[in-house]
Amino acid sequence: MRQGWHSVPAVCARWRRLALSLPQFWSSLLFTNPELTHAMLERSKQVPLHVVFPGPESWYSDGSQVLPVIEHLNRVAFISLSSFVDTLHTFTQAACRPAPLLR
Repeated sequence: MRQGWHSVPAVCARWRRLALSLPQFWSSLLFTNPELTHAMLERSKQVPLHVVFPGPESWYSDGSQVLPVIEHLNRVAFISLSSFVDTLHTFTQAACRPAPLLR
């Protein structure tokens, strides 16, 4: 998953409007920034999600940052967790909901 995509809305007002109108544009979540993650969950509306926790990051070491994804587990199609044990534990304990799209 490339990270340069997030600069697309900053190109000009037209590109920003276009990006904000496309929920698919926001559906690949790379957890590197908590504020961006929350915005992307909101902007992705109801489209299926592709979620990646790329590795141990200090800002989600306690596991709390996986909780917003749990709320949207019904639309997660792919998830990759490479993280601290606490994060994995929090995820597995809280993920007691259907995930019909998960492959």
